[in-house]
Amino acid sequence: MIPVPLRETTPFLKKKGVVFSLPRNRVCASAVTSIVVAHIFVLHNAVKKVSGGGRDLKPIILRTRMRSFLYTEILCYTLKIVTNTLLMEPTTEQNKNNNNFNVPLAIIIAGVLVAGSIMYVGFGGKGGGANTAAVDTAGDAPKVTVSADDHILGKPDAPVILVEFSDLECPFCKTFHQTMKQVMETYGGDGKVAWVYKHFPIDSIHPKARKEAAAAECAGKLGGPTKFWEYTDAVFAITPSNNGLDANLLPKIAGDIGIDKTAFISCLDASAENGVDDTVQKDLDEGIAAGVRGTPFTLILTKNGGIPVPINGAEPFEMVKEKIDAALGK
Repeated sequence: MIPVPLRETTPFLKKKGVVFSLPRNRVCASAVTSIVVAHIFVLHNAVKKVSGGGRDLKPIILRTRMRSFLYTEILCYTLKIVTNTLLMEPTTEQNKNNNNFNVPLAIIIAGVLVAGSIMYVGFGGKGGGANTAAVDTAGDAPKVTVSADDHILGKPDAPVILVEFSDLECPFCKTFHQTMKQVMETYGGDGKVAWVYKHFPIDSIHPKARKEAAAAECAGKLGGPTKFWEYTDAVFAITPSNNGLDANLLPKIAGDIGIDKTAFISCLDASAENGVDDTVQKDLDEGIAAGVRGTPFTLILTKNGGIPVPINGAEPFEMVKEKIDAALGK
């Protein structure tokens, strides 16, 4: 994920542009332990099989080393995914407090899975060919809808659409908002990419975010689609995040972007009756149904109906660009 705002007291390990909130020795220990354990069991099993049979152990050892290398790479990639997921803004205060416990637990689980996979290949793999299986992931892919009622920046018929679920008080969303603006500067001008913004206020840790989402909806309701985006930009620019924006500034922001403050206040005060609150809740419900567990969370959709590609958290522009280019077939 990132370069994103992380906990300042946590030591970091940088690998391929991704920031791990894990000490180097813990990552290495997990990988090395998994592979060493797998080596011991696989080689022990091999010795038992060939003892008394006159078979050469060298090919078996070579295959084991190759498999170990392969699964070391798998382990590193697994750790990256696990870490990226954990670096997202948690959906509940409990999840936030459990982060320190979840990280080492995730490392142990990843290591056990990889070690078990290696041992399975060494013990139970049939024949001499590769063990492969086709997995249908389409049924598990998150499903979101895009309609004319959504907030769309760019051409609605763009070949690639990024659907973002965001919380206006989430510091990671504040960072990723700038990344998405960079995406649109790069791809939006020629109609290749469109950006759909959906609300996902996390009430348990950002109780102000829902009202701010309603305020952005009122801006769009009173001033049109452009004002929605201007208001959202302004909130992210002003808020210190983590529930830090003074609610009294919401009408001022509206006035600063050219919306009548009196009409804005009336809209916000009547948000429960004029459909504004329902719009925010609809986005939130859709995100929950799609499996969104934290913010920001973005799905890359393509017109050819391919499986949506997730962007978990505040990934840096370079990583997002790689995924967009892949979706565009570059």
